[in-house]
Amino acid sequence: MSWLIAGVGCSVAILLIIWILMSAYRGWVKGRVDGDILSAVVIKSILLVLLFFWLFLS
Repeated sequence: MSWLIAGVGCSVAILLIIWILMSAYRGWVKGRVDGDILSAVVIKSILLVLLFFWLFLS
């Protein structure tokens, strides 16, 4: 049961990060988001996915 919860949690975390990165990239392409903000979003997304993986897999 714990493997199921960990798998679902990690899958949701990956989907959330993909959605965040796609939204930021679309804003960057349209010129609504600066490159500095895009890089901050990417770094925060990587940290967020590492945090979720650590939470669900520990």
